[in-house]
Order: sequence, then structure tokens, then C-alpha cells
Amino acid sequence: MLHYIFVAINEESALVLMISHYSQNLPSMKNFILPCIILVLALPVSAFACGLPSSLQAVPAGTTAVLNWTAQSDASSYHIEVEDALNNPVHFFVETTVSGTAYTVTGLTPGQNYKFKVRSNCGGDHSDWSDWFYFTSSSLVATQEAALTTNAGVKVLPTIVTTGFFRLALTGFETQDISIHLLDATGKICMQMQIHTGFNDSLETITLPAGMVPGVYYVQITSATKQLVSRLLVAA
Repeated sequence: MLHYIFVAINEESALVLMISHYSQNLPSMKNFILPCIILVLALPVSAFACGLPSSLQAVPAGTTAVLNWTAQSDASSYHIEVEDALNNPVHFFVETTVSGTAYTVTGLTPGQNYKFKVRSNCGGDHSDWSDWFYFTSSSLVATQEAALTTNAGVKVLPTIVTTGFFRLALTGFETQDISIHLLDATGKICMQMQIHTGFNDSLETITLPAGMVPGVYYVQITSATKQLVSRLLVAA
């Protein structure tokens, strides 16, 4: 008579052991099977599982968001998918692999809903996908307004512009190249230029583009060492 032993691990990480009938006339077979049963059932479930990422979070900031999750000790990397919350990859879809537990996604539309999920890679194996984590990208206005608290070193004169130009007072930039971007409340760049400051303090005259729509704008100043923001109101 033939005798078979079947051992399998299901996808839920539970161990299943199925043993066919064995003959009472084969005591040596019984002595072999019983220790095997004890040994296999004693193996921890974690020995067969690739840890599932947990505690997903998103920290949005205008057109970007920092996505993070809890590290898994057995993971060598993590696979990420980010897409539009309405499950429409045509609108937005990013797929990538990272070695750490954080990823900065770019190209988001401020004020829109998104979702992301993560799975662990463990050598040649991988975990299941985590549940989707939903988040809303922050308004660019909120992002720029928050940056106004650190705008020491740049000042717009006047803050309410009724003519076709304004002056930009810069302090502490020394001699270096500076990029100037004028953004509207949606994040659209209305104007960009570069200047070269020759002194620690300087006063630059900036001509506005023709046809500026009245409203709130943000002047973003970027150098090699810092980025500062100031608010500008264009009046009719």
C-alpha cells in the first residue's frame, strides 16, 4: 500500500497538514510521521509571512505629499501605488518602489482627493497590499500662507499694487543668483525671472505681466540656501 504526506501553507498564513492513512504494520512510518507533525505545527506563522505595512499616513503640501508607513523588519523594499481617489488612473497614477518607509509624490492638484497603498517586498516574496489610505492635497493658498511666517528677509512694497509694478526688498541674500516666481492662488506660475544680488540688502523693481487679474498672488524667492514667500494683492 502507498502512503502519502501532504503539507501546504495557505494564503492566510495558516499551516495545513494532511496525512493519508498509514498501515498499523509500519511502526517505523508512525515514528517518522509523528515527530514531523510536531515539528511542522511548532513553526511560527511569521516564518512564512512577509510583513504587511501599517499605519499609513500622508502629509500634503500643495502639489506634493509625503507618504509614510510603519517599517517591517523582514522587508527589503516597498512597492507603492498612488492614484486618484475615484479610481481613475487616467487622471493620476504613480507606481514605484522605494527602500525606505517614506515617499514624496509630486504633481498633485491642490484640493483634490487621492489614495495610496503599499506592500512589502521580502526578497523573492511580497506581502498583500495594505488597505487604501485616502487623503486630500492641501490648498496651495494654505501652503503659501503657512510659509509667510518665515518670510524674514523679503518684503513686497507696496503690498497692494494698483500700478504695473512693485518693489521687492531683499535682506541677507549677499551676492548670489535668485529666482523669483509669481504664483496665483491656484499655484499657476504667472511670471518667473532671475536676478543677481550684489549686496547684502537690495531693492528690486519687478514689472507685472500685462493683463493681471485682480486678486491675491504669492511672490516666491528662491536662492541656493533658502526659499521665502511674500503675499501680493493686485487691485483693479
